[in-house]
Amino acid sequence: MTRQSRVNIEGVAFDVMSWRAFHNNTHWNYVAFVAVHPRTFFRNLWLNPFFRYTERIGKLSRNWYLTSIDAGFELVSGGRGLAIENYSLTGVR
Repeated sequence: MTRQSRVNIEGVAFDVMSWRAFHNNTHWNYVAFVAVHPRTFFRNLWLNPFFRYTERIGKLSRNWYLTSIDAGFELVSGGRGLAIENYSLTGVR
């Protein structure tokens, strides 16, 4: 895993980490944007700036398919108050 950089998207600072995953003779890029300061919510967060940045660092191509978007945190023991309570994705074509 490598830390590529810190980027500001829509006024929020994110650390960007990426690595190349491999399983059953298939490989893919994994890119994680982690908010530098904990957030309690995002309202109407546009994904296009994340896609554009990921393209700029060579981890995404317009010719590829997007297979997943996740929001949340890593599972932790006793992580009281760390739940995602509402998540929706609209406008994807």
